[in-house]
Amino acid sequence: MTKLVEPLAWDTDFFGIPIGRTNFDGATEATLRAIEVEARDLEISCLYGTLDHVDGDTAYLVQTFGHRLVEVAITLGRPAVPFFPKPTASTVRRGTPADLPRLEESIATLAPWSRFATDPRFGLEAAERMFHAWVERAAHDGEERMLLISEDDTGVTGL
Repeated sequence: MTKLVEPLAWDTDFFGIPIGRTNFDGATEATLRAIEVEARDLEISCLYGTLDHVDGDTAYLVQTFGHRLVEVAITLGRPAVPFFPKPTASTVRRGTPADLPRLEESIATLAPWSRFATDPRFGLEAAERMFHAWVERAAHDGEERMLLISEDDTGVTGL
């Protein structure tokens, strides 16, 4: 039998509640009931789900089952034409653990916009902890994740 719910160990350990992930693409009422049963059997308290943004009918159906839209991902594209960026004083480099204290302002700016900050089960404090953890993992890892920092004479301009 195909598994519909994937338990997420890192997220579960970090937040202290059982968290899982599923894909709602093409879901029917029967699929959603099966997802609920499997999540319940796995004792999942929080279920992340993804859904193709063009499937409005499924998005509506998923919400009738009590799921809430908390984040929208957008993929941007551009035609394959020459690109001539404007000159900038900013440079981009790989971040290191030594950069972490300088990223506090950036994290404080990003955290309120995350799905974790908007979810009342987590909130802003948890979102800030999550961003700190992500940035720290990326600063230490360098293989699977990479922290890139943009900076100019005034300091950090992006991460």
